[in-house]
Amino acid sequence: MRVGWHRLGEDGNDGSLEGHVNAIAISGANVYVGGLFTNADTILQADYVARWDGAWHEMGNIGNNGALGAEVQALLVSGLDLYVGGSFQDADAIADADLLAKWRSGGWSAVGTNFAGSDGGDLERVYALAMAGRDVYAGGHFTDAADIAEADRVARFDGTDWHALGQTAPGNGAIDDTVYALAVFDGELYVGGEFEDAAGDADADYLARWALPTAFVPDGRVRVGTSGAFTGNDIYNNGGKHQKLTVREPGGAWITYQISLQNDSATSDDEFRVEATGAANSDFIFKALQGSVVITPAVLAGDYQTPTPATPGNDRKIKIRIKVKASASAGETFTRTIRITSVGDPTKVDVVKVVARSDN
Repeated sequence: MRVGWHRLGEDGNDGSLEGHVNAIAISGANVYVGGLFTNADTILQADYVARWDGAWHEMGNIGNNGALGAEVQALLVSGLDLYVGGSFQDADAIADADLLAKWRSGGWSAVGTNFAGSDGGDLERVYALAMAGRDVYAGGHFTDAADIAEADRVARFDGTDWHALGQTAPGNGAIDDTVYALAVFDGELYVGGEFEDAAGDADADYLARWALPTAFVPDGRVRVGTSGAFTGNDIYNNGGKHQKLTVREPGGAWITYQISLQNDSATSDDEFRVEATGAANSDFIFKALQGSVVITPAVLAGDYQTPTPATPGNDRKIKIRIKVKASASAGETFTRTIRITSVGDPTKVDVVKVVARSDN
């Protein structure tokens, strides 16, 4: 692509969107856009949220209208899920999908018990979303999320239930005014907005941080074949030290390594992203598989994420296969560095290395 600005579609002399955009999220080749627009690219049902993959697409509909009936303020991608926050009510005619909804595999669903609660008002909305592990954090202008008295302006969803994040007094949440921004870093949730004196702290004005309830510890381990002991158990570093295996094989042979992505957290489920790096070498062939599914492109791009979370002490496994070609010279090596990153806390990383050496 040439350097410079480029449009995403067109509508005659104007762009494809006829209203402002508040949020963008990307998953693979899909760009999701949310805001205050209707009929994106003249598609009647592409209202407030739409998907671009080289062309525009609606995301569900109620008759000739989109599935969401009001402005979208926040988008968050996690694996196959897209979380959408805004001021809408009854997304896709789902009674519990107020202010917050989830899009997956072409369909909408609520995020737990009705987020807006029984007293949700027309002026309430979600402005910000963030994720740590399986926990979704929502911030905005709302009170009593899911009818929890202290779940005001910010709340946490653990995959099943909603929770408050502290309080200043019974019935009142720790944040007293609108939240506009959320970010997760190093085991903490950073919260920004119009509030003052968060949790009664006189110095916590407009910006505060909340210590996450769990710690995330990815443990990458490697072995040759699919049985036997793993190398690298309970060893954590981002350079692969003491977590490397080298195998010699003649030309034409395949080497199979199994990578264990173990969750060493004591308390929290976690998912993992996997990336393989290293110099390309035409004398070797590299493949990555999850079961029988080829995941090589995603692993090389750093986009692969385990499809289901691992509970504490359990793992998810992938296979790395390397073929030594007959053209490889004797002693020639091919190295791949496998980087395993916690989805719950992307600052937590472990690394293993696999090395194939030609025995031609």
